[in-house]
Amino acid sequence: MKTLRPIAAVVPVLFLLAGMPAAAEKVYKWVDEDGVVHYGHALPPSEAGRAHKILNEQGIAVDNVAPAKTAEQIAEEARVAAAAKEAAKRDQVLLNTYLSVDEIENLRDRRVELLEAQNQVTRKYMENLDEKLSGLRAEAARHEARAESAGEAVAIPDDLSAEIAHAERGIEGYRRELETRRVEQERIRAQFDADIARFRELKGLPPGA
Repeated sequence: MKTLRPIAAVVPVLFLLAGMPAAAEKVYKWVDEDGVVHYGHALPPSEAGRAHKILNEQGIAVDNVAPAKTAEQIAEEARVAAAAKEAAKRDQVLLNTYLSVDEIENLRDRRVELLEAQNQVTRKYMENLDEKLSGLRAEAARHEARAESAGEAVAIPDDLSAEIAHAERGIEGYRRELETRRVEQERIRAQFDADIARFRELKGLPPGA
């Protein structure tokens, strides 16, 4: 291999080209990690992955070779390609599933309404349990009042305390159910709104059409 460090950028390549046979060898040009420009008939193994140029007989670059990709770059390109493939698949499913925006909106509304119907039942259960809890607390208050008037230590019966605790846990459980469904309703609306926007885009429909 002939590798030269040029004083002027053009000098080494002229020497190399002047000695080239009729069936010309390739001349490579690369810059090492120190920023020094090199020319040669072959790349050193240490420079194989570095960006370089291939010159013709006139010293003109006929090919620019990009640096070798890192493992991270290859992995990122694979991730992007997989995401694009998945997005294309979702688009096709969207087009195959619906004929119009109205169909998407109707399905969205039905799913949200189903959850709302479940919420109504849960609220009714919670109202009944809350009414029961009020009665239990009132009974506990009467026990406390009688004990105080008799100068005795306040002692609510164990079974009454257990009923109160059970009712409180039940109400808290219903509240969690309502909150879970509220979050799910928001997720459904957001997902369907995104599907509607994408469907319009794929069909070439204006926003809100």
